[in-house]
Parts: sequence; structure tokens; C-alpha cells
Amino acid sequence: MSAGALALAGASVAVANSSTGNDNPDLLVSVSMVSNGDDPEVATRHDTIQVNYSVTNVSDQKEWVRFIEVDNGVPKEKDVNELKQLDAGKTLHWSKHMKVDDKLASGVYTVDVYGLSTTSIDPSFAEATITVDNG
Repeated sequence: MSAGALALAGASVAVANSSTGNDNPDLLVSVSMVSNGDDPEVATRHDTIQVNYSVTNVSDQKEWVRFIEVDNGVPKEKDVNELKQLDAGKTLHWSKHMKVDDKLASGVYTVDVYGLSTTSIDPSFAEATITVDNG
């Protein structure tokens, strides 16, 4: 994990395979999925999918943060559920790589991330998708 600063106001912003969200005004979450193949939005056999996700405390105080990452349909990938204390303006980053092999079925895969804090009932939410063409 590394620390950094990132700020964005407003509702979720989405690009095909990345998004950010801050429905909880104290937390900004971000997620992206990118293939190292010819098309970053479509992974094929032998490509590697890079998944990056983060949570940033955009408030002016230290927060207890619960960060949840869910791999929807991606086999053998472990979901993340962490509770951390995060200083104001600081970011926690996670990343992982997924190799596309012949066992991964063609289809659309998603990764959802949620950020919850003790100061708001609303979670921040972001989702990234990637298409796997394993034909």
C-alpha cells in the first residue's frame, strides 16, 4: 500500500473499464481493469488483466474506513474486505494481476469497490468491467 492524495467532487465518473465514486462525501473510491493486449478493454487468451483500486479520505479528519472489493465471476480471485484508519487526504492502493488462460470463459467481468466510513451511512461505489474474448 502507498499513500497519496486525490480529490474529486460529484457523482460517479465512468469510462469503459474504470470509474470513481464518492457518494460518501468523505471517501473517494476508484477502480480500473485493463488488458495488456492489443485492446485494453478486451482481454484474450494469454493476456494479463491489471486491476487497480483505491480509497481516499477526502475529509479533513482521520477516518475509520471499511473498503470492500468484490470480483464478480472472476474465478480464484479473493475479495478484499479491510478496515483501516486513514488520515485526512491519504489514499490506500491495491493492485493485482489476472492471467487469462483457457479456463476463463468468454464474457464480461466486473469488479465492484465500496468505501464506508463512520461519518456517513452512504457508501462510495465504483465499478469496472472488462470483456474476455477467449475464443
